[in-house]
Amino acid sequence: MYSIRTRVVSEELKDYIRKYFIYENGTVRRTDNKKRFTGHVDCYGYLVIKIKGKPFKAHQLVWFLCKGEFSDVELDHINRDKLDNRIENLRQANREMQTHNVKRQPNLKTGYPGIYLDESTKAVLKAGEKMMAALRQKRYAPLPDWQQALLLFAVSEGFAEDISPKDMESFEQRLYSYFEEKQKDIKAKLETGEKMDEHLKAEVKAAISSFKEEM
Repeated sequence: MYSIRTRVVSEELKDYIRKYFIYENGTVRRTDNKKRFTGHVDCYGYLVIKIKGKPFKAHQLVWFLCKGEFSDVELDHINRDKLDNRIENLRQANREMQTHNVKRQPNLKTGYPGIYLDESTKAVLKAGEKMMAALRQKRYAPLPDWQQALLLFAVSEGFAEDISPKDMESFEQRLYSYFEEKQKDIKAKLETGEKMDEHLKAEVKAAISSFKEEM
């Protein structure tokens, strides 16, 4: 989840966005050159797009273009897929939702006396690096939703800890093939957007564990 409450967007920039950007099928694109903006995926798994030098989360822009204003409260991806920015997958989160979904964010920059990264934060940063490496390779060929969900889950659950960033493309391709060939029932559930409840999480974890044993 993410809000834009901490940053004031000028009316001039809002008018610029309204004039040159439109929402289309879960993506944001310019109206003047028809190019789809892919941006980059940050270490938390959100798609970030820069407009006039200012970074915006893609789902912020989708909400603004569809609702007319930036949300002044947290935005939640209903299916927890941070790259699924369809307007129907976004909602404003109440306090209970925030408590349930918001995770403590790591300190990304250090260098001051007495400030250091603990092991859990280092693990988050390494996972983010691997996620960026994997998704960047598919920048101009977006992954199907089920593959995005599977990849995000595998990395966030630590299954890629022993995979170097340069080997992520090979890892993910073998992972997708494994689910297409040997875990068709789970793949079907992911394709239909079935809620990732504890039961489905357990199934996906077990399947990825089996995949890792066969690697």
